[in-house]
Amino acid sequence: MRILDLTRELYNAALQERRDAWRKAGKSVTVYDQMRLLGEVKAVRPEYQGVYAQVLQETLKRLDRAFQGFFSRVKRGEKAGYPRFRGRGWWDSFTFPQVWREGKWVGPGKPLGNGKIKIPGVGHVRIKQHRPLEGVPKTLTIKRSAGCWYAVYVCEVSFQPLPPSDKAVGIDLGLSHFVATSDGETFAPPKAYRKAEAKLARTQQALSRKKRGSNRYKKLKMRLARQHQKIANRRRDFHHKLARNLVNRYGTIVHEDLRVSRLSTLPQDFQLHTPQGLEGLNHRLPKLLNPPVVPPRHQKPLHPPPHTLHGVQMGTVPGQVSHRKPPLPPRPLPPLHPPVSFTHLTLPQISSVENFVGRLPLHKKNSTTPVPRVPQHQTSLLNTSYSTKS
Repeated sequence: MRILDLTRELYNAALQERRDAWRKAGKSVTVYDQMRLLGEVKAVRPEYQGVYAQVLQETLKRLDRAFQGFFSRVKRGEKAGYPRFRGRGWWDSFTFPQVWREGKWVGPGKPLGNGKIKIPGVGHVRIKQHRPLEGVPKTLTIKRSAGCWYAVYVCEVSFQPLPPSDKAVGIDLGLSHFVATSDGETFAPPKAYRKAEAKLARTQQALSRKKRGSNRYKKLKMRLARQHQKIANRRRDFHHKLARNLVNRYGTIVHEDLRVSRLSTLPQDFQLHTPQGLEGLNHRLPKLLNPPVVPPRHQKPLHPPPHTLHGVQMGTVPGQVSHRKPPLPPRPLPPLHPPVSFTHLTLPQISSVENFVGRLPLHKKNSTTPVPRVPQHQTSLLNTSYSTKS
């Protein structure tokens, strides 16, 4: 929890520094400019000295990737989505970008042989390892989800090609059946949400009767989150097992070029016939069948049709075509607006450090020492070298 709070605070401070630098002087601050100030951050805030240095660097790179995604969406004319400040409930992970070097562990995530792993800044943590590591470990991410903590390793493994197969099949994602193949085989949807709907309703009703912010409210909120997580795990498990079943049996798999995002423009009465909205039309399966990067010898060729089959009725036997009209075109995107100015934030005054180091409060939240406040018109940048645009 302490590392999560410190990295989230660093992320928000770096975001505020970028916003103010552009609004005040029209200057773009790079990720390397902010990395060079990490030493000054540790001098002002001693608690940052206990955080692994690469974790702090990865936090700044995470913000930089958010800006890169923002500018790329603007360039493509899509809904931009300017990077946001992260609250306590919207920051649940931190990453060690390097755990293996020159054939040995460098520290983070090293298994100790007694059911524990080493996490710098935390100590030796007991884990439940559900399968051994394969290949060369690259990164380690400590993640919190529904009150549980996970250690996520990213490993580089050598691919194992499957035996060649001349069998081909076409699949159709549908409503009454999750998948219908050209061989006449059908797979029923898991209906994970429908099976847990009554239990979810009881938990949600009990949560609505509790006082917001109380201990009972937090306990029921966590229980509800775990129930939703269990539903998501069941769906994901079903999708992966079904994709593996099809890939092992067929050498060529043809699927429909389905645009799930456009199905939301269908009439409301048509959407009501789908199990839990679009649960039966989940587009995860085509992505599992056709991963973006696969070695040539291991790749299963997929051949989508040259155009989207808008006239095919989902869930019917392949070959039967309905006369339903194609979906309406998507609505135009709203115009982009400039970022909102957070002039109501109050920050402490720092005289020795400039740029985003000044965004970090000098005192802890539980400290009794009063934190000096500055007027609202001085909260954009403290002791900055940027000048206002003329």
